[in-house]
Amino acid sequence: MKPLIAILLLAVISLVSAESEIVESRFIGEDYKYSVWSDEAVGFKFEPREGGSDQFYYFCEKTKKKNCGSWVDEKGNKMKSANLKVTLKGGEAVFSKLQKKDTGRYYLIAEDLKKDLGVTRLIIQDPPPPPPPKY
Repeated sequence: MKPLIAILLLAVISLVSAESEIVESRFIGEDYKYSVWSDEAVGFKFEPREGGSDQFYYFCEKTKKKNCGSWVDEKGNKMKSANLKVTLKGGEAVFSKLQKKDTGRYYLIAEDLKKDLGVTRLIIQDPPPPPPPKY
C-alpha cells in the first residue's frame, strides 16, 4: 500500500508542477488584454480552434516585418479573413471586439520562433441572456 501512495503522491506533484496553458474566456464583442511581459516578444501566433492555417501578428514597434500590424500567414501575406484588431499599449496587447472565430490558442512569439514565451487559450462565448422582466 505504501508504494501505491508514494506513486500517487509523485504523480500529483508532477501534475501540479507541470506547465500548462492559461485559459481565458470572454463574451462576443468584449476586449481582451494580453500581457506582453517579455522584451523579446515581437508578436503573436494564432492557432484557430476551428482549424485552418496558423496566423501571425507582428508589432510594428518591435519588428520591421513587411506587413507588421496585420494578421499574416506563414509566408507573410495578409490574411483577408482576419479582422481582429490588436493595439500594443505599454506592456499589454489589447484584442478589440472579439468574435467567435477568434477562439483558439495565442502564442506570444520572439524573433526566434523556437523560444517559448507562453500560450493562452482564448474562448469566445455568446453573451448570457438578459434577466427576465420583473413584474
